[in-house]
Amino acid sequence: MHEFFTRFPRAALLFGLIIAVIFGFLGITSALTSAKLPASPRSLTMAQVAALPVADAGRQEWVTITDAVFDCSSLRPLDQTQVLLTDVSRTTLIVATYSGKISCSKTKEIGATGFLSRMNAARFQRFLELKQFDLFGYGSVENYFDLCGFCGRSNSEGLVALSAVLAVSALVLYPYYRVQHRKEYPYGTKRQAAPTHSTLPRYLDGGLTMDDGRPKTEAGSQR
Repeated sequence: MHEFFTRFPRAALLFGLIIAVIFGFLGITSALTSAKLPASPRSLTMAQVAALPVADAGRQEWVTITDAVFDCSSLRPLDQTQVLLTDVSRTTLIVATYSGKISCSKTKEIGATGFLSRMNAARFQRFLELKQFDLFGYGSVENYFDLCGFCGRSNSEGLVALSAVLAVSALVLYPYYRVQHRKEYPYGTKRQAAPTHSTLPRYLDGGLTMDDGRPKTEAGSQR
């Protein structure tokens, strides 16, 4: 990739513009999300979570659930850790996702804070098809939710900063590779071949000479 962009800096320009647009859009979206967030997450009990309007399925809200029960037997510590949260009667189920591979005690320490959304029909069907959790004992569940435990104001602001850095870095690609191109190809993209020295004999003014102008001497001749 480095050699290709050095040879064709305009390709680096196109690539940089595409990357800058992508991360620029991500940064603007994150900035708008952060601006809409309240000063602190809304505190809810599991009973209040269950009472959230069904019509708002899929809409995210920044919340802290104060009385969620962490079902540590359901913990899935993969690249992202997932654990089921519920109420005492197990009529409401929340699939909470945390960043990184962490223990159940760590999820409890972090708490049930993040972006909460009620599962819509498509998400609920997907949840059932994946069969990621053993739902034995959850036969009375009436409400299903998702909680992004690493989402919030700091996450949104971090994405804004990261997107800005990556977008600017992408725009620097063209001038950088333009300079590299001029260093590597001072005479154009096609490098000029170095002149070759020929020693083939040729005739000059009736005498046999070499291409460098020296007279050719016969074998055994006197100097």
